[in-house]
Amino acid sequence: MLSLPRALRAVAALLCLVPAAAALQRTGQEGPPSLPFPVALFGVHPPEGDAPLTVRFSDNSLGVITSWHWDFGDGTSSKLRNPTKVFEAGVYAITLTVAGPDGRSQRVRPRGVTARSCTLASARANRGFPLERGEEFVPITGDDALGFYCVYSGKAVDTGGPGISNNVGIYVLPLAKGEVLLFGTGYGDANSFVNPSEDAAHDARRVDAILRFCLGRTPERTPLYFATPHGHIDHINSDFIRELRRRRYPIADIAFHSADSNSVRNLPGWTTADRAAFRTLRSQTGECQEELASYASPLGRIWLFLRAGHTAGSLDLVIDVQNDPDNRFVVRGSGESYGSCPIPGVREAIEPHGNALFRAPEPRLFAASPADGSVLGNTTVVLSGSDFRANFAGAPEVLFDGVAASSVRVLDDATLTCVAPPGLPESQIDIQLENHNGRATLTQGFAYRPLPTLTSLAPASAPVSGGTLVTLRGSGFLAHAAGTNVVTFGGAAASAVRVLDDDTLQC
Repeated sequence: MLSLPRALRAVAALLCLVPAAAALQRTGQEGPPSLPFPVALFGVHPPEGDAPLTVRFSDNSLGVITSWHWDFGDGTSSKLRNPTKVFEAGVYAITLTVAGPDGRSQRVRPRGVTARSCTLASARANRGFPLERGEEFVPITGDDALGFYCVYSGKAVDTGGPGISNNVGIYVLPLAKGEVLLFGTGYGDANSFVNPSEDAAHDARRVDAILRFCLGRTPERTPLYFATPHGHIDHINSDFIRELRRRRYPIADIAFHSADSNSVRNLPGWTTADRAAFRTLRSQTGECQEELASYASPLGRIWLFLRAGHTAGSLDLVIDVQNDPDNRFVVRGSGESYGSCPIPGVREAIEPHGNALFRAPEPRLFAASPADGSVLGNTTVVLSGSDFRANFAGAPEVLFDGVAASSVRVLDDATLTCVAPPGLPESQIDIQLENHNGRATLTQGFAYRPLPTLTSLAPASAPVSGGTLVTLRGSGFLAHAAGTNVVTFGGAAASAVRVLDDDTLQC
């Protein structure tokens, strides 16, 4: 005899109470038999891909359904049965709520849609206006290969309006051992202090996309450290931290200066877990340049110091780029106008509000002389341009079609010399110059000359005693400053070599 566990027997008995006609009733639509109560089910096509990602949702619910409500996890929704939605970069929880005469049902997919992207603009090319609303890569070296990310949080011009009157950066900096430092939190949710253009969930979703797709992190294994630019709610708030916790990021540390302790601690919404992560930084020497905290990072050593600012505990963040104290990149915790605390070696400093603007002048390239050279290399080239010796620009690197030139020597701010590397015959190539402040490109600024060719010689034979006048035909004997032509027969040098024209010589 077949034996059922007690729980299954109870379910079987309960199902037997449902009349067959009710159990098999249909909505009048094609599909599987429906139950006398709704069960929300849905499909996602495709569930992941590159942003912008177009996703089609299919309702597969059971039961008699008369209404559908989709929540796409980004503040938008739909009442269509089978909607289509375009997603920007992020991971989105998808919720379907269905209702009918016999009740309602809800189905949630916490990671229903994943739209991947790391195609960010570069802050190096930014302008002051219009105010940036997206996210950017902020390079700290000339080749744009090393840097951090900035997500801009917006302040609304008016309630419900599309414009922003100000933006504030949430700076995302990779640390050692898979950890990440966040400098700032954005505006958070709407409150009595400020009306943001979006909310904390919107900002957290964009930071989450950077952590996942640009830095390759997973939430559960990425401890987040917070450093507070200053103690106002647009730079540190519980809303943003709450949203990152919801996405399973562990919050390791929330650091702020003791002078801002009261203002930070009295902000609304802090949980017991948040307060347990608080770390108060205290000045010991009274000197503004004093290092208050430091972090190991692949960008170089990151550290914080106190500077007179919007609050008494305003902190500036310093990156000693590639651990070089003579090449420092600063993210200010308050605007420059609030006060000064000069530290040596600062090449670049950006503001907490507004677009990330670079002040250090990028190098420029205007011309190369000569504009062509031997495929064997060793051509000395003079490059003219500007800002080769700008403040803290550092020693430049010159690349010919991606290959480093040698003997680079800066003569003045507008002139340098270098020796070209070998290259491909008859190729027109770009020259690039990189220093700490940026990169300049001279498009197709240099050509490698063609190799000489031999097509015939006459006579084709001669006595072994030598002394026969031979005429060689080909190309490249004279053009492009070919220089001295050396002719050998079986490794022995010919004498009396005379070039008649670019195609003919005698020896």
